[in-house]
Amino acid sequence: MTLQCSTVLAPGCRLSATGRVLVAILLVGFCSTACKALAQQNGSYVPNAVNRMPDANERDKMQQARADDQRIESANAERKKQICADSEKLLKMATDLKGDLEKTSKDTLSVDTIHKIDAIQKLAKDMKDKLRLRSN
Repeated sequence: MTLQCSTVLAPGCRLSATGRVLVAILLVGFCSTACKALAQQNGSYVPNAVNRMPDANERDKMQQARADDQRIESANAERKKQICADSEKLLKMATDLKGDLEKTSKDTLSVDTIHKIDAIQKLAKDMKDKLRLRSN
């Protein structure tokens, strides 16, 4: 099969298979070169900036960002541990309070029971504040 190239080459010209391949390669090469030149003029083609090694300031910024990420990660892990420990403590305090309330009469509360209720409220508020806290 031959390709009629009357619009590209001279009228009536026929190309063989190797000729078509060569024309295709030349067109691809030309298009890629033209696209690079056009992109450089518009300022959006920056392979040198992408491929270059970072300078000392950029390396320091990257190291600082990594250190900040590690610090935030470790602070969040510590906060989660504290929240878990506080939730276990809150559960224990609530079950103790429930036992105390079952022992007392319907209309009276002892001072010790009131102190336990206050401690539970304080711990619950502290946990709520820790849950709201974000380290980043």
